[in-house]
Amino acid sequence: MSSPWTVSAGTWYERGIVAINVAAGGPGLVQSKLGRVCVPENGSGELHYVCAQTDGHLHHYRLDASGWTEVTIFGAGAHSAPCLIEGTYGEHDEIGVGDFELCVAVRGTIEHWWRYNANPGPWVRSAVFGAGGRRVISLIQSTFATDLEIIVEREDGIYQHWWRDSAGWHPGQMIVRV
Repeated sequence: MSSPWTVSAGTWYERGIVAINVAAGGPGLVQSKLGRVCVPENGSGELHYVCAQTDGHLHHYRLDASGWTEVTIFGAGAHSAPCLIEGTYGEHDEIGVGDFELCVAVRGTIEHWWRYNANPGPWVRSAVFGAGGRRVISLIQSTFATDLEIIVEREDGIYQHWWRDSAGWHPGQMIVRV
């Protein structure tokens, strides 16, 4: 998968190849607070990307001055695109580094993974929930009690909202076409 970037409005340049053998890529790119220079307002942070590759594992990449490098491989059985955000958990204040949060459909269920970023550690699978999920469309951290929220496309084509609070993941409303 190529990684385009721009230095001026309207002109895109190829920066390099992020990954090969990608089974599913999509909303798995974030600009993190990791890697910022000493003055947070002047630092843009690192780009991080996670995709499902043809081996069924999730592959985590980081862009640094030398190009894209693989950080780690985790999970199994993933063949849909993961959704990735940098949340506020672990941040401690508004300029701190938050944890990565990731949701992905695996064999019909949804898996939630997270990675502590203040002192980067391994990816941890914290939950497996739901049934009949085809892919995760979006992942956000809500301003409502900082809950995580996702939209899942189910195997029957219906979209469903899910949300997580301190008690775990909960199914929300179905989003049906009229």
